[in-house]
Amino acid sequence: MSRLCRSILLASTLLVPLAQPGRAADDPSYSRQEDVIYGRKHGTALTLDVFTPEEDTNGLGLVMVVSGGWFSAHEAIPLPLIEPLVGRGYTVFAVVHGSQPKFTIPEILQDMHRAVRFIRHHAEDYGIDPNRIGIYGGSAGGHLSLMQGVAGDEGDPDAKVPVDRESSRVQAVACLYPPTDFLNYGQPGENALGRGILEGFKAPFDFHELDPQQNKFVTITEEERVLEIGRDISPVNHVGPDDPPTLIVHGDADKLVPIQQAEVIVEKLQEAGVEARLVVKEGAAHGWPDVPKDVETFADWFDEHLRQSDDEGPGELTSASKADQPPRKVVVGTAIFGPYGDDPGLDERLEALGGLIDEMARRAEEKYPGEGLDLAILPETVVTSGRGPAHERAIPLDGPVRETFADLARTHRTYIIAPMDLAEEGPQGTTYANAAALFDRRGEVAGIYRKAHPVAVLGTDELEGGITPGDEYPVFDCDFGRLGIQICWDIQFDDGWEALAEQGAEVVAWPSASPATAQPASRAARNRYYVVSSTWREDATVFEPTGLVAAQVEGSEGVLVHQIDLSYAILGWSAPLRNGRAFTEEYGDRVGYHYEPREDLGLFWSNDPQTPIGEMVRALGLEEHDAQVERNRRLQDAARGGPVARP
Repeated sequence: MSRLCRSILLASTLLVPLAQPGRAADDPSYSRQEDVIYGRKHGTALTLDVFTPEEDTNGLGLVMVVSGGWFSAHEAIPLPLIEPLVGRGYTVFAVVHGSQPKFTIPEILQDMHRAVRFIRHHAEDYGIDPNRIGIYGGSAGGHLSLMQGVAGDEGDPDAKVPVDRESSRVQAVACLYPPTDFLNYGQPGENALGRGILEGFKAPFDFHELDPQQNKFVTITEEERVLEIGRDISPVNHVGPDDPPTLIVHGDADKLVPIQQAEVIVEKLQEAGVEARLVVKEGAAHGWPDVPKDVETFADWFDEHLRQSDDEGPGELTSASKADQPPRKVVVGTAIFGPYGDDPGLDERLEALGGLIDEMARRAEEKYPGEGLDLAILPETVVTSGRGPAHERAIPLDGPVRETFADLARTHRTYIIAPMDLAEEGPQGTTYANAAALFDRRGEVAGIYRKAHPVAVLGTDELEGGITPGDEYPVFDCDFGRLGIQICWDIQFDDGWEALAEQGAEVVAWPSASPATAQPASRAARNRYYVVSSTWREDATVFEPTGLVAAQVEGSEGVLVHQIDLSYAILGWSAPLRNGRAFTEEYGDRVGYHYEPREDLGLFWSNDPQTPIGEMVRALGLEEHDAQVERNRRLQDAARGGPVARP
């Protein structure tokens, strides 16, 4: 028997325990809409079945990933894993993805993104909340569920097809015995990319790419590239603090997917401050006869994390206080880099900017060994020439700009904010924006912010030579936290800064021509997020959520690299605090802080992955500043009989 046949046979057997007959298809308790096409690729229709409760629906949708060994088929849709959830009021979408051996895991992941986007786009048609979608599956289906949880994205707002503008993120995950780290499979360094334990599953790891010269797909054989893809398809490498609550059920006698795979990702999720739980089935191997009973546990999990309480508004999800989350360290790089004299041309500009990012990465490794650079921020419009009207300055993102920054992002495994005057084609012709493109660690464009408040300088009513103002304030979900962007003159207007705060931004990048410090400090303090400026001159600065300066570089040119922590506590003066010494005496180097006696204010963070800073604050009998202010407000209002009357 060929290896390919063995792979298909083994994958098929993994689906058998999950595909036992359920109630009849015409069971009056639910309706089933079969073969709904959610996408097409290479002449293949991608389909899902929709299971809808006939009564007592809760308005919530669940994606059931039909996959075993990354083999997927309509006839393998497992009714025993669907009916208990439909019975609890959930609308279940059984997604059949492009199957191995024809498609590999990276291609299958794209199918899952498309399926979630399709479901969200048609949420109203199916009577579900687009902001509360869960996902679940077993084995390979568990792997794909986890990848959707940790690596879903916000969609492309400029996509021509409306479905592709939708987010592919999910709000809760539950899965059975999932692979999570193919390069450390069962033990550190164990490669399972169709090798070792997974030697019988070569087809889904037979990574290939289109060769434009031969106009055909060719196998990727370069080992480093194979390993890079292996890292990218491993959920453990995408964990971030904004990941959804995650439940894993796994047998401790599983030899196909060792329980170590569940343990490592649950630990990493918990370290990131994400609610994650591992239920261990003692003595169980890869699958067990009463797996459907565990679906009731899934239902409880989804009830807990997707159902809306009376106190919540539509689409709101609760989260822990920043101080009660484990440390979340982020290394940011920024720079002073002035406007060009004689324009050297695009190639030289890109080379110079690449040198800046290389230097940020070098300093990050030197200053924070093993951490690496997380975010590199460049100053306003430095990618493009500063001369002439907008139609002469602006250039497309595609081409050398995208190629350069994508390569830098992949090389340094960092996010990059690349500001430029951007030319874009649309229904109204070519428009020009003062924009900042965000590249993720894979070199993909994660999103674009277009400056909402371009300036008309003294003596003209033209906005920056013909720039069109942006009309939205996106927040980008990065693996380290939630990122917003404002550009230069945006500093003068409240709306963008407030909108980012309302959406939960934790860091706001401010590429700017201006080196201003008073206003960005105020924005940081008022909205309780970090602000990082990257400017043409004088200084580039990291502002803490207190408004205090955490780090700064000054001069005509320079690079700044600084580590921040998104899990922090703000404390005002109190006698027991003793300007922070109370923490040092009790916790030593397990705690860090920046306390400014002249302001009676400081930012405190934990360096101990096992002890959140909030726990340390309470242990010392202290009180966070904002909680103290609110407590005093209530006491004052009670004492005077209500708030202060305003004229």
